[in-house]
Amino acid sequence: MEKFLGTISYQITQAAIEVLQTGDAEKIGMLMKQAQEDFDKYLIPTCIDELTSPVLHHLLNYPPVQDYIFGGKYVVPQGD
Repeated sequence: MEKFLGTISYQITQAAIEVLQTGDAEKIGMLMKQAQEDFDKYLIPTCIDELTSPVLHHLLNYPPVQDYIFGGKYVVPQGD
């Protein structure tokens, strides 16, 4: 948990600041995907019952929307 909330989150946030200034939507989407993947890896195991978010993950992987999105992530509080 500490690694995600510290180093990883900081690095993604700094990269997002730079990318937002360029207006590159695809890179922003990639960062959102990375942030969600890292959240899933480091934080879900700390509270599986509350942080798994099956509805969120279904939506992020829902085939009909894939052509219209570059990425996505849940914003706190994580959960459905």
